[in-house]
Amino acid sequence: MDKTSYQKKHQFSLTNSEQYWQSWKEELVWEPDSSIDISYNCLERNIEKGLGDRTAFLWLNEDGEEKRISYQELLELVNKMANMLTSLGVAPQDTVTLYMPAVIEAAALILACARIGAIHNVVYAGFSADALRDRFTDLESKVIITADFTQRRGRKIDLLSTARKAIEGITDIKTLVLVRDNTGLKENEYDLDKLVSEASSTFTKDENINREKLFVLYTSGTTGKPKGITHAPEGYTLYAYATTKTTFDLTGSEVFWCTADMGWITGHTYLVYGPLLCGITSIIFEGAPDYPSTKVWWDILEKYKVNIFYTSPTAIRMHIAAGDDLSNYNFSDLKIIGSVGEPLNETAYEWYLENIGKNRCHLVDTWWQTETGGHMITTYKGTPGKPGYAGFPCFGVDARVVDKTGREVGPGKKGYLVIKNSPPGMFVDCWKNTERYRKYFDTVAGFYFSGDFAIHDADGRIRILGRADDVINVGGHNIGSAEVENAINTHSAISESAVVGVDDPIKGQKIVAFVVVKKGQEVNEENLESEANDAVIEHLGKLAQLSDVVIVEKLPKTRSGKIMRRMLRAQYLGEDLGDTSTLEA
Repeated sequence: MDKTSYQKKHQFSLTNSEQYWQSWKEELVWEPDSSIDISYNCLERNIEKGLGDRTAFLWLNEDGEEKRISYQELLELVNKMANMLTSLGVAPQDTVTLYMPAVIEAAALILACARIGAIHNVVYAGFSADALRDRFTDLESKVIITADFTQRRGRKIDLLSTARKAIEGITDIKTLVLVRDNTGLKENEYDLDKLVSEASSTFTKDENINREKLFVLYTSGTTGKPKGITHAPEGYTLYAYATTKTTFDLTGSEVFWCTADMGWITGHTYLVYGPLLCGITSIIFEGAPDYPSTKVWWDILEKYKVNIFYTSPTAIRMHIAAGDDLSNYNFSDLKIIGSVGEPLNETAYEWYLENIGKNRCHLVDTWWQTETGGHMITTYKGTPGKPGYAGFPCFGVDARVVDKTGREVGPGKKGYLVIKNSPPGMFVDCWKNTERYRKYFDTVAGFYFSGDFAIHDADGRIRILGRADDVINVGGHNIGSAEVENAINTHSAISESAVVGVDDPIKGQKIVAFVVVKKGQEVNEENLESEANDAVIEHLGKLAQLSDVVIVEKLPKTRSGKIMRRMLRAQYLGEDLGDTSTLEA
């Protein structure tokens, strides 16, 4: 659609919101009480359309192995897993924690939880035992499902030991193990394959099942404890379906590859639920983007005739740095290429469009959050893109750039990115912290506050400028400064610390720590840096590792005691410190 058509449709979706969303609702199957079974809509609904033999998931790994599972086969596997979970005592609205590799079984377990009304919480397999423990204890999960290992860069990365460490000392928890390498099981551990093989492939549906909450995903904020973002099935299903179909201009038979991990919201919405709701084929890749060569992704795009490719700016910048010649690749089956996770800078935008899109594909840059469940801003096919700008508000979304009072700012003026209305995919609560949920809507009265700075141009395109709070974006993943600082402060020689994000050409941002050594302590600076980094990795995983540690006599603070991280960042970069009038004496 051209810009004028977009504007008319977008305006209609806002002024006739109920009618707009009703048209999407009619394409899904709803329960008599207006609730929805998202797994039914992903599976039986498509099988009833004659798509039972179509490949639902194509799994690939860095060794060139592949597995396919059709919609009919996936239904049978999900039913078996649903029966297995029920036999283990998992009831509707119980929580199940998944700490899994990128495999078909992980996606099937997500669907099985949804099928029986259990709340799934997928934890990224790169997180440490402490981070895993924090999440499943907050949820009071009685079942944690993991695997022996995940594969990356030719190595088997142990997941089972991490899961075992996470549950040490916790009673009444069952660990299910996807045995990939015949690892010996301990007490209260189960062979997932065996349990599934013994379960029935027919699932008897409970018509009165409680499906109030669908899943919880934890995301970092400015406090030490991650927020448990909670989504409900009705709005999330509707929004995942509508945004997958419209943003990627789906016709119904595409091969779709979203490179995100299932432990992130992108993996939930645009690797698992969205593609299945649309009845297409979704690729799951277990491996790194640069092994066994930096061309492994491009080989997959060409070999499997991928139509939609959706990845992160971090990965794009890594491939730019690799400098590979991609001119001989045939990407003629590609029609849409997309970006997600952080702002796509101009250089990466142009390289992506030229080398992967071959100056023929449409590029959809997308802005959204764990909280929104799906795309909020994008550039629909046919509307003109602009390097550095995510694009226009999605249909049904009233996104604005405003000042602290909620008044819209003019083109080119920096402001806060907010959402005026409430699209159906929005989260419904923060787990055990409704007060924190309300703050999203109280920060700028009358709006959902995204926490991002932005500007817009004269045509209404929105450019994301980065976080307005103390959240660091490393490789498209938000890491709360307080979480990292809490880990650093466990070091016996450190009295306090502060971390900031500074620009990195590949990761987007890297983490720099400023630490104050306790009085009377003599430390070796090199050892302290290594030990502080070890503490962060132990508590949060390698994703949050430090790039630099700077020892300072004291941290700059306001008179009220708030650490002025902007000054630390400016100091590190050799920039002007700005207004220092609020510093404590």
